[in-house]
Amino acid sequence: MHKFQTICFCFPYRGGVGGVPTLFAGIARQLVLKEYSVSIVDYEDGTLRRLLGNEHKIKFYVYKDSNDHELFINDDLIVFQSMVPWSMYHGLTFSNRSRLFFWNCHPYNLIPQVPILSEKVLPFYRIYKALIKFVLYLYVVRARKFVQHMEKMHALVFMDGGNLRNTEYFLDLDIKKPIFLPIPVLSEKTRILAPVSKKIENICWAGRAVKSKMVPLLDMLRELSLLKGVDKYTIHIIGEGEFLDEFKLYVKELVNINVHYYDIMPYDDLIEFVRDRADFCAASGTLALNFSSIGVPTILLDVSMRAMSNRLFRFMYEVEDYSLGDTDFDIQREAFKSNLKSQILFLKDSYKIASEKSIHYVIERHSMQSICNLLIENMQRSRFYSISAVEGKFFSRPAVYSIFKFFKGKRK
Repeated sequence: MHKFQTICFCFPYRGGVGGVPTLFAGIARQLVLKEYSVSIVDYEDGTLRRLLGNEHKIKFYVYKDSNDHELFINDDLIVFQSMVPWSMYHGLTFSNRSRLFFWNCHPYNLIPQVPILSEKVLPFYRIYKALIKFVLYLYVVRARKFVQHMEKMHALVFMDGGNLRNTEYFLDLDIKKPIFLPIPVLSEKTRILAPVSKKIENICWAGRAVKSKMVPLLDMLRELSLLKGVDKYTIHIIGEGEFLDEFKLYVKELVNINVHYYDIMPYDDLIEFVRDRADFCAASGTLALNFSSIGVPTILLDVSMRAMSNRLFRFMYEVEDYSLGDTDFDIQREAFKSNLKSQILFLKDSYKIASEKSIHYVIERHSMQSICNLLIENMQRSRFYSISAVEGKFFSRPAVYSIFKFFKGKRK
């Protein structure tokens, strides 16, 4: 790929610092260091722009929700989080030479959603699949064709095996040659290879306090409360969200669990906190990689809405398919077999080994430099030209979509 080609990251979003803005911002900075011309598409007050506010070499396209607003993007390569085709950002137009590239960063990015019902039924994946086939059959067909076209045009990559399996299952697909592009992290200063306490009793969790992230944490804490050998586990909960109050009520019922709560911390402060206080961590998403990278063994939690009495656990370094948290669909595979008691015993007996494995896993599979190189290589292979998207009417919106979006907006 020639460095005179321009790369644009498109993710108009207002809200907290979530996974995709952080991902795109981190990679954009690295590409600027590699002397690529980089731009972003975001709202004037968007999260991605806020994260890159001091990067003066990055061009900024202002996105607006207005129906009569058109935004022309003249870059050679345009990177999106993957999406169902009818949800493409309104008003975007591209140069005929522009090529589109989609990164699947969430297991349900490419799955049609039923307003109101989706969040309640999704955990029951067989029922949800039957539901969308019945209620949204034409949407499922269209999403399937879109994925097939992206695959054919070398314009789609998956962050992990779970994203791939979810997409194949709900859309009845068999993607023959999937391309994986894992989520990258920057290397951090590793801590001294020793636990904070010899009893392995200080645990950190951080993230958005939402149900899907905290139900698996509750399952873990329930099991911890039943283990013998420690007078009391100290749990440090760092984050905010709508499920936090409910979480506090559940935790009060657990014995041998002492919980401290903290507001959201700037990233550097969070890493320092974990480095200084944690014997081990529990997390999902990119934070599981961040904590592992500093040598703090981290249990990768599922992303699940359903409590499980027999939930299985694994360290981040035991993952084989780049997963950053399995969904209810993938949990049923039982691709790994472990339990919390065995994990705690291993930390007590072989902490240094667990710490070193954590660091090496991140370096070997998720280093920012290697992932940036893979991204560039795969973007260059894309043959999904914007003009073919227009001619194929891939991004046209059915009338019913506007109705769904209206009701979704009313619920916020």
